[in-house]
Amino acid sequence: SVKLLGARVVMCDRRAILDVLQSHTKLLSEFLPAHVEECVGTVRSPVHFLRHHVAQSTPLVVRADADVARWPALARWSDQGYLSEALRDARVTVALTPDGLADAPASDDSALMLPAEATMAYPDFIDMLRRQNSTDGENSPVVYLQKQNSSFISEFSALAADVGRVGWANVAFGAANIDAINFWQGARPTKTSWHRDPYENIYVVIRGSKRVRLL
Repeated sequence: SVKLLGARVVMCDRRAILDVLQSHTKLLSEFLPAHVEECVGTVRSPVHFLRHHVAQSTPLVVRADADVARWPALARWSDQGYLSEALRDARVTVALTPDGLADAPASDDSALMLPAEATMAYPDFIDMLRRQNSTDGENSPVVYLQKQNSSFISEFSALAADVGRVGWANVAFGAANIDAINFWQGARPTKTSWHRDPYENIYVVIRGSKRVRLL
């Protein structure tokens, strides 16, 4: 069971929860493919994507997507100077943690801990990120732009002209059905705890990499 106590989420009977997850994972492994499918350029068709991935809850990796390849962001965002200039007047919400774990169970599993958050100018966030990544930043907090609730629209609208549609996803889900568009930026220590989203996600990696572990 999970009890809600104000801002704390207390996890009960950790062993029982793990047993349930293990049994579900074993059951699902009999029906799901052992490897994540990949394609290059674009998906076979929106109908194929819906039938073979959305309906069956199986992931898909698309490399060098034809629509994303035309986004100005691919060239522009590789230059941190461009981002800092474009967002010089932007106020952004930054998560600060000691170890990069935000929205995560406490070390003793007694509660779900939310990160401290600070609102600051985007260039100040970049300064903190550089200190974190330097040898002098050993005791610096881990910073992460990870705000949900369509942060790209509310805090990064200055970059709107740099991105476009993902055509096959637009057809599959419908442009009017997009719930949120988020902008995330961080460095190696940032992690997201295991969780399940009750909706479909399309991640577009512009710079760096994102590692996703699936159960």
